[in-house]
Amino acid sequence: MRMYFVFIALVLSIMGFGQCPEEDVLLLGQAEVDNFSVEYPNCDAIEGFLIIQGSDITDVSSLSQINSVGSLLVNETALTSLQGLEALTITGLSDEDAFIVIDDNPLLQNIEFLDTYTVNIPVVFLIRDMENLTSLEGAGQIDEVVTLILENNDTLTDLNGLNENLNIVGGLVQSPFLYIGEHANLTDISRLNTAQFNNFTSAEIINNTQLSVCENDLVCTLIANNSITILDNAVGCSTRSEVQLACNNLSLQQNEIAEFKLHPNPVSGALFIDDVNTHQLINVKLYSSMGKKVFETNEKEIDFTNFQSGMYLIEITTKKGSLTKVVIKE
Repeated sequence: MRMYFVFIALVLSIMGFGQCPEEDVLLLGQAEVDNFSVEYPNCDAIEGFLIIQGSDITDVSSLSQINSVGSLLVNETALTSLQGLEALTITGLSDEDAFIVIDDNPLLQNIEFLDTYTVNIPVVFLIRDMENLTSLEGAGQIDEVVTLILENNDTLTDLNGLNENLNIVGGLVQSPFLYIGEHANLTDISRLNTAQFNNFTSAEIINNTQLSVCENDLVCTLIANNSITILDNAVGCSTRSEVQLACNNLSLQQNEIAEFKLHPNPVSGALFIDDVNTHQLINVKLYSSMGKKVFETNEKEIDFTNFQSGMYLIEITTKKGSLTKVVIKE
């Protein structure tokens, strides 16, 4: 009889400790983070949200057994890194939009851990109240978003690090939306120039007190579609009418430099850049189809011999403005 009860206790132990919790996992405080691997030693895939929240949380390395989550929220912690959760696969949520939310973590200085994430689905991507965040490097791994929300990150000066060809696609529940607001030192949003979006996309650029230049292809198109709010930024980007005027000037500049000729295209060896109107070339940047910069020069010739076959984007910058064209490597 005693052996019977020992056997039952063992079975219950295996049942209770060998599975992941159903749906969302909410870890409130360092103790709950540390205890998770004890309570669920074989849990490596969470189907719902993994929510890590608590001002005493300083270490998530004990969660390294987790390989995938439906969505991730890291909120109000004292984390300086996400060591232990630096290589997750975001699998999405059933009948809901997927999320990557990094919110109010004052000691976290970067989001470079995202560079090792696998994100093959559109996500609601929110970075908010990160007072020591100086760069979005790492976010380039995310190429499709349902919405992008960047809010109140006071040391952030530009959006470099976002995927060069970020696609704002909308989701199962939420419409495609871009929000950039409440930044004290943001001066440059040109990274959005080549972002992709659909006709349902709307945006708000609000109360970025140092942002005086807003005009880029994405913003100008949204202005033309009457689907963007621009308010209370620095002079030059303080109203939609100001940016509309700048967009008109930008269009004229782009038309002026549109006479750049690239040949041969497709290319297998050397690509030549002919400046018909001599606009004084500043530099040329070459990006892969995934938005990664692969080459930069101030010369009018690029040797493609050692590049892989496929599509590339070439960004030409002159004293008249910038122009982006597609190049095919055979």
